[in-house]
Amino acid sequence: MDTKNAKDSWQRSANSIMLGILLTVITAGFGLLINIMTVVDTKMDTIIIRSAENTIIIEAHERAIINLENMPEELKKHIDKYYQRKR
Repeated sequence: MDTKNAKDSWQRSANSIMLGILLTVITAGFGLLINIMTVVDTKMDTIIIRSAENTIIIEAHERAIINLENMPEELKKHIDKYYQRKR
């Protein structure tokens, strides 16, 4: 009788552990899927501005606000030209 209860107890423990692992994998999968969908949804456009010294990449999202106050004049001109072409 004791061995049967011990077997049942081990079986229940194993089932609980397997269920926990399964739920963790499913939850992680959904989290990853939601992250990928969000990135694909919000990444609208990419502006690449090349200058002699360096390359500046600005990812423009749907609701992106680009603060032009502290930018060099040359960079402002490039961004203005880009948005005028887009309109």
